[in-house]
Amino acid sequence: MTSSRNLFQPGFEVALRRSEPAAAHAGLSTIDSILSFLPVLHVLIAPDKFKGSLSAAALAEGWRKGWAVDKPLEIELLPEADSGEGTAEAIHDALAGRWITLAVRDPIGRIVEGRYALVEKAAGERLAVLEMSTIKIG
Repeated sequence: MTSSRNLFQPGFEVALRRSEPAAAHAGLSTIDSILSFLPVLHVLIAPDKFKGSLSAAALAEGWRKGWAVDKPLEIELLPEADSGEGTAEAIHDALAGRWITLAVRDPIGRIVEGRYALVEKAAGERLAVLEMSTIKIG
C-alpha cells in the first residue's frame, strides 16, 4: 500500500484534482478513495471577508458547515483580514476581546456611534483595536 506522504508529492494533488487517470495510475479510482485511505483529514479554513455580505468569521463557519465527507475531520478556522475593513473584528475574535461602543465625533464634528475591540490579558495588559471604517455616520 502506498503511504499518504508519497501520494501528495508536489504537483500530484493538482493532477488528481484535474483527472481521474492520475488517481487510477496510483491504484485509486477517485479523490474520495484517497480520502478514505487517510486516517484523519486536516483542513485549515482561512478566508478574508466577502465585502458587503459576510464577515471572515461567518464565511469560515459557513465553509466548515458545508464541508461534507464521510471522514474524520480536524477543521481549524482562522478568519483573516487584509488590514482594512474587518481587521478589528478578526483580531477581536482571535484574541477573545470585547466590543466597547461609545459616542465619538466624526471628521466634521458630528456625534456618531463608534466601537473598538478591547483585549485584556491576565497580566493586566490591555490592547485596543480601532477601525475607522466602522464609524457610522448618520
